Amino acid sequence: MAKQVSKTYGSALFEVAMENNTLDTTLEEVLFVKQSFLENEDLTKLLLHPNIEKEEKVKVIENVYKGKISDEITGLMIMLITKGHQKDIVSVFGRFWKNFGNS
Repeated sequence: MAKQVSKTYGSALFEVAMENNTLDTTLEEVLFVKQSFLENEDLTKLLLHPNIEKEEKVKVIENVYKGKISDEITGLMIMLITKGHQKDIVSVFGRFWKNFGNS
């Protein structure tokens, strides 16, 4: 399932970035978010914690990333959280990176 989620959303993000001619900017933001997840273990734990409500997780993402990255990337992360796919955020961005490397 995780592979399907990352493929679907990562590829869609790539297609949107191509259509909007924002590939380089989107790549920078994707790398920024991936790095921030890797460096901040507490953020990852919070997003994966089963007893923390989705709404609280969304607020954290908004507080951490709003104004630092595009609304599209923030919105994608929020959508993944509301659909229960927060564990797939990094893999979605990994799929984007894979598509970018093949472009």
